[in-house]
Amino acid sequence: EFELQPFTVPTNIRAGESVSIGMRYKPVDIGTDTGVLFITVHLGSQTQRIAVPLSGDGQLNPTVTDTFQQLANPKADVLFVVDNSCAMREEQNSLGSNLGSFLTFATQQGIDFQIGVTTTDVDSNGEAGRFVEEGPQNVRIITPNTPNGSAAFSSNVNLGTSGSADEQGLEAAYLALKDPLINTWNAGFLRTDAALAVIAVSDEPDHSNRTVNFYENFLRNIKGFQNSGMFSFSAIVGTQAGGCNGPGGDAQYAPRYIQVAQNTGGVVESICNANWGQTLANIGLNSFGLKRQFVLSSAPVASTISVDVNGTTIPSVTPGGATRWTYDTGTNSIIFQTGSVPEAGATISITYSVQCL
Repeated sequence: EFELQPFTVPTNIRAGESVSIGMRYKPVDIGTDTGVLFITVHLGSQTQRIAVPLSGDGQLNPTVTDTFQQLANPKADVLFVVDNSCAMREEQNSLGSNLGSFLTFATQQGIDFQIGVTTTDVDSNGEAGRFVEEGPQNVRIITPNTPNGSAAFSSNVNLGTSGSADEQGLEAAYLALKDPLINTWNAGFLRTDAALAVIAVSDEPDHSNRTVNFYENFLRNIKGFQNSGMFSFSAIVGTQAGGCNGPGGDAQYAPRYIQVAQNTGGVVESICNANWGQTLANIGLNSFGLKRQFVLSSAPVASTISVDVNGTTIPSVTPGGATRWTYDTGTNSIIFQTGSVPEAGATISITYSVQCL
């Protein structure tokens, strides 16, 4: 009653890539069924066999309620990748002086956060993914216990404008979060039970040498592709084709940053028109560890989905037309929009009729 969809073997999976294996459950009677999918993995001269348990429940006209518990004590590891090339001084000042807006939500919710900062300069004499620790505080990873953390952050993002003009923000994030740096200079930043948010701030497009898909897959894989709600990439960049100018300065269009942000549920804000307090508040709401995405146990009839938070039904759209949550068919999940994410400790119940596949 468990059917493996067509899949070509052997399949080679390179670092940072992923593949999907499709299964279909077709019950022939009422009741519970179990099975096992075996995957044989060859790593060089080593061979490993992985057993993936399968389960299904045959019912007539079934209605399912999936119940989730929002994190009671959410954690978040936040990496800022800041452009330190020419013409970025004003933006660096605005970023540093508005950290309070970014941290407001985290402080209100008692979130255990860590903040690291690196630059878009990956040249041999640049940071190349290393976290900065500028004086006078000399703090490499900022936490709620960091004395005068706002001042430490301001120092770390006000890095001057002498960095490389070949801005490579995605490569910098990759280098910062991979071995050897993540186990040496940047050690202690990544925590297994914390959400990960990467935030790029630049007035130039990304010039990294690898494909956007490579960087997106690498970053997603840190938390695992089944935990997509624990990772987001946000961008404060040029958002208009042909470039932009405004109160925040001038910027070129940055499609690579925007693509990763849109694909990971992050926030995209224009660096030209940035109201830095509100911009950082929006990104803070999206970054600080509360789960936004809840994967359903079965494929629903979309029109029957009902979402309750702490016993109160939450319509998908407000009376004013604002979207609170959506159903994503690709991941079979309910995704809450920024501003509607269930608070710490909340109970989320999602009830729906199951599709007959």
